[in-house]
Formats: sequence, structure tokens, C-alpha cells
Amino acid sequence: MPRNMGKAFNKKPNHFLALDQVREYIRVLELKAGITAFKTVKGGHHTGTWMHKKLALKFAVWLNPEFELWVLNSSKGVHNVYILFIMI
Repeated sequence: MPRNMGKAFNKKPNHFLALDQVREYIRVLELKAGITAFKTVKGGHHTGTWMHKKLALKFAVWLNPEFELWVLNSSKGVHNVYILFIMI
């Protein structure tokens, strides 16, 4: 998935992460999968919001209906465990 994905749709990861439904999804994902769903890094070469693949796909489908269809059709090609969203 591309970096700065939300920028094309004028949406930011922090708006998505603040949604009650998303917060509950994160809680369940972390509990059931035993992983960290996202982390925010400030400073350095890896600045931005890092999301686990499952959360990143949920973010992607939140952006735009047409993009949601593209993501759902392309999701099998997503191999990285974490995806970086640069916050500008």
C-alpha cells in the first residue's frame, strides 16, 4: 500500500484511530492476536503512524468507496506486516 494513503482523500490516520468502532477493533485485535495494532513514531527516519496489516486495510476501506473496492480486490498482494502512514 502506498505511503501517505490518506492524504489523497484529505483524511488522516488520527481521525480514523479516534473512532469508537476502530478503538474497539484495535482492542479486540490486540487481545486476540497478541500484537500491537499501531504505534506512532515521532522523529528520526521512521516518523509516522505504523499499523498492523489488518488495521491498515480497515483504514484503507474507510478512505473512499472506490478505493475500498480496489483494496478488497488487491488485499492478497499485501505482504508486509506493518505499513507506514506518514503524518504531514
